Amino acid sequence: MIDRTITSRSGQTLTVRRLAGRDVNALQSFHQELSPETRSRFTPHAYEDAIIAVYVRRNEQGKDLIYVLETGDREIVGYFFLWEFKDPVPLLGLGLADAMQGEGLGKT
Repeated sequence: MIDRTITSRSGQTLTVRRLAGRDVNALQSFHQELSPETRSRFTPHAYEDAIIAVYVRRNEQGKDLIYVLETGDREIVGYFFLWEFKDPVPLLGLGLADAMQGEGLGKT
């Protein structure tokens, strides 16, 4: 998938793109800024450098499909993945920053 822009219900333009190596710190910040309630529902893995590097590598190798949703300031506000998508039962994850919930992005 090529980078794609989408618009939230409130009119904010966001970019959907593949996870990249440059996203390690921003992805860690995304997770840290989730509320405890959201984190209890969406913590698919540890957010240490080495763990994120594994997922970046798997994404680059085509073993997983992993995307981030970012603002114009390059802040990650969404994290979406389909791990092991070639397996009979892949694992799907959708995580949105608390401020983005209710913005009509899940359906998009």
